Amino acid sequence: MIKSNVAKKLLLYLFFVLISTVFWVFNTANKPRIHDVELPFSIVNVPDSVLFLTDPPHQINVSIKETAINVIFKKKSNIEINFSEYDMGNNVFRINELQLNAIVREKYGKESTINSVMPDSISLRYVDPRRDVKQVPILLDFVARPNMQYEIVGNVVMSSDSVKVYGSSERLAGVNEVYTYHVDEKELTDTLYRKVTISPIAGARIEPREITVMVPVEKLIKRERVIPVIVKNKPENINVITFPPTVKVSYLVPQSQYNNFDKQISAIVDYNDILYSPTLNKVEVRIGEMPMIYKNVSLNMDSVEYIIEKLDQ
Repeated sequence: MIKSNVAKKLLLYLFFVLISTVFWVFNTANKPRIHDVELPFSIVNVPDSVLFLTDPPHQINVSIKETAINVIFKKKSNIEINFSEYDMGNNVFRINELQLNAIVREKYGKESTINSVMPDSISLRYVDPRRDVKQVPILLDFVARPNMQYEIVGNVVMSSDSVKVYGSSERLAGVNEVYTYHVDEKELTDTLYRKVTISPIAGARIEPREITVMVPVEKLIKRERVIPVIVKNKPENINVITFPPTVKVSYLVPQSQYNNFDKQISAIVDYNDILYSPTLNKVEVRIGEMPMIYKNVSLNMDSVEYIIEKLDQ
């Protein structure tokens, strides 16, 4: 019996606590306070012949004195504006401060107090995208530097080499190219894919606003080959035999080109060096033609011995 009375008192106490909590929440929620809300904004029924040079705002930020309950139910209320209602003609769309405040106030009713609306007005210029457009090339402002053991192999590739610029005929007359923002990439160790933004043009719209730049980067691998020594600039009646007839060359090459033997490299002796060499029977050997992709090229010897033979004519 005692336990039953204690349980009843505890339940009664919890009941009054619950009632008090509900009353407190309801009272607090109905007390007007200043709230910041974001109202989704869109312009509807825009003709195909209209392209805004700047994007309309996606939301209207409102500071409002209102009860929490009202704000919760009205926060997701969208603002949709019919294009024709605020088209000023002459390629201008405008909602002034008084009009925008009235639109917001209509959403919340006269009992709400609107403290501020941002933006406080909307003014947009537009063009006909079928007529007021010009295709111009992109000038890339891009610097790429690989790591010491890596190399840029091939050309930097852009996803698009030109963009469309929209604007008035007067504005488009002075636009012949667009530029990207400056980008400086260092210590690259792999092929780079980077989005690059096109620098804006006042009074015009650029599409696309960004492109993708691809910089092919590969690791450099050491390679060694034995190549013949070639004598250059010798007379037709002279034969020069070098000892040894071959030398070993080492270099760094991009990984994809490691087994490519089509790219030739040569070691040469200049006959003119033989004529003016201060050391008899020894002449300098140097690297001749080689692909640009080979790096740190070196020979295992800096000179070779030789003999000269005169040929019968």
